[in-house]
Amino acid sequence: MDSFLGFDLNKISPDDDFSPSQIETWANTLFGALLLVSFGLILLLGYLFFVHDVIEKILAETVVRETKIMEFESEYELILGRDKYLNQMSELDTMFSALAAKMPSEAEVAEVIEDISKVAADYDLSTSSVSPKAEFKQDLYIELPINISVAGTYHSLGDFVAGLSQLTRLVTLHDFSINLEDKGPLFMKLEAKTYKFVGLVDSDE
Repeated sequence: MDSFLGFDLNKISPDDDFSPSQIETWANTLFGALLLVSFGLILLLGYLFFVHDVIEKILAETVVRETKIMEFESEYELILGRDKYLNQMSELDTMFSALAAKMPSEAEVAEVIEDISKVAADYDLSTSSVSPKAEFKQDLYIELPINISVAGTYHSLGDFVAGLSQLTRLVTLHDFSINLEDKGPLFMKLEAKTYKFVGLVDSDE
């Protein structure tokens, strides 16, 4: 037999009686090559049917484990920062309570207007008007604008502005304008704003 599966067997074994059915007559080289090919096929089939699935399972478990480790580290960092977080929340709550305490209720808006007029009188200012305008509602609070017109000396006007900042209720000042007419006192116009939290307004109602 001179060929087997397209190979010239005489090049591998000079034996003219070479036969695939007579393994004992094969040359050592051919026999070794056949063993290597067979072993390779066994390994390949084993990988495809067994090892591949095991590797895929291990990889999937590794991904899950890494994800859980990251989640644990994140939760651990959160636990470590818990005291700091609670302190910050406590500080914010204190600041919010202090701010809410400075905001007038609906019944106290008239008192704010009276306080502004009183500060003007304390510094000998002539008050032309202290009149509230329409409320302007924001998402969390309501603005209460108040137009103010007063007249007096330069220092009295400065003291008046400083006095408004010392009121017990929260008042911010906007849109200043100062004019001098006929060498008389200075005339100052400005807009003051006080505020109410929407929640406080709802509870008052």
